[in-house]
Amino acid sequence: MPVTTIARPASAVLVMLGLATLGCSGLLGYGAELADSSVQDGQPFELSLSPTTDAMPRSIWLDYAVEHSAPYHVTGTLELVRDGEASKSWTVDLSEEGSPVVGEGGRVTLNAQSSSINGQGHAQGTVKLTSLPDLSPGSSAKLRGTLTADSGTTLTSARVVVTD
Repeated sequence: MPVTTIARPASAVLVMLGLATLGCSGLLGYGAELADSSVQDGQPFELSLSPTTDAMPRSIWLDYAVEHSAPYHVTGTLELVRDGEASKSWTVDLSEEGSPVVGEGGRVTLNAQSSSINGQGHAQGTVKLTSLPDLSPGSSAKLRGTLTADSGTTLTSARVVVTD
């Protein structure tokens, strides 16, 4: 394999090597999209999931955009269904701060933007909701749920994404 040498400061090379070692997709983005579903305010959504065939963890993310006249707030539920039976559920509680899923620690947000002028605001971003349990080969699985914007919040676009 040919090797290309580019003059860079030693610190940049070390950072690049570290990113390559740790996996760039995990640090610079949310990984490859495996399944997704558009979400309408208050309407149920569902997406089919492929069984896990490797040891890579799967994550559930929410790409969202809201308009708001008060601090924004979106609530809802997610449910993992395996072979026709509910196996795990999560409560979504998305606002400007804190964990977007009840009982899950922390918050990982990508590409977040927020603005407010004279009491009218706009916010958008991509937020990690939770990690997905392993899915056994040979089983069928679906992720379903609903998201609902509170009074003073309009969910202008939303998409649930499962990544590796």
